[in-house]
Amino acid sequence: MESTKSPVPFVFVRNISNNLIASGGIDGSFQIKAFLGDTLEFVHISTLNIRIIVKSFTDTFIITLKENVEVLSEIVVLPTYKGFKKNFLALETKKDKIKINIPGIKTMSKPGVPPRVTIGSPLSFIASKLSKKEKEKTEYRRLLKEDFLKKKYNKILTPQLVKSITKLEGKKLVEFMSHCKFKQDFVFNATEYELIVAIKICFEEFNRG
Repeated sequence: MESTKSPVPFVFVRNISNNLIASGGIDGSFQIKAFLGDTLEFVHISTLNIRIIVKSFTDTFIITLKENVEVLSEIVVLPTYKGFKKNFLALETKKDKIKINIPGIKTMSKPGVPPRVTIGSPLSFIASKLSKKEKEKTEYRRLLKEDFLKKKYNKILTPQLVKSITKLEGKKLVEFMSHCKFKQDFVFNATEYELIVAIKICFEEFNRG
């Protein structure tokens, strides 16, 4: 990076001329196939995007990236779960008696005698919500949604993608994909570059473990 003179890890490199993609290592190094006249694009979340044209071939060459600094107009700080729970439990509640009127139910009481509940008519509107048929419909809809999200996840995070980044095969590839489980929200919303970086970081942890 230009400001720190230090290598930028996991830079996303794309050959625009032939649409080849590569990802740099933790030391900033990268390899990608290119011909004279090809345009290479370098992308990283902390730097400005840069494009260069290959004018000559050497064993190595250095690309200098400029830091990308953005000023945020406003930052909203939200409470943590623990803070919310603490504040919620600290709320004062009124101890006034609450009167609930349910159709078909009457309460009868006398001074010094606990109230007695009598049911004047069937509570059909409650029975319908708790019926077995309604529960089965709810469970069926849940399974359909779960299956859809699982297929969408596997379509994005494919073994072919993971293999191209980690170079793992066979049993090791299966073990790594079982170890490296990302949240669905991240996989669905992450850019291709962010997903590659996340896989590389998880791969390093997998090798250390």
